[in-house]
Amino acid sequence: MPVCPACKGALATNIHWSEGVLGCAAALLAFLVQQLLSRAVQPGAGFFALTGAVVTTMVALMVFFHFHYWRHWQRYKPYVSP
Repeated sequence: MPVCPACKGALATNIHWSEGVLGCAAALLAFLVQQLLSRAVQPGAGFFALTGAVVTTMVALMVFFHFHYWRHWQRYKPYVSP
């Protein structure tokens, strides 16, 4: 897999704090889905409201982080060999 010539692959191992925040939100969403699929909880309005709030927060975070950090990063642009 080709790596960015400027950072020599450092971006793949050193994540930005914004990616960590979104990763935590994704882990919470995965936990909620796992609870639903394993029938550990009775799905009620509160559970679905919490899941909807997590999904809405994740989308808002992705939009915010995209326009403030990610859109200019080399790791999110297609690698073009010179």
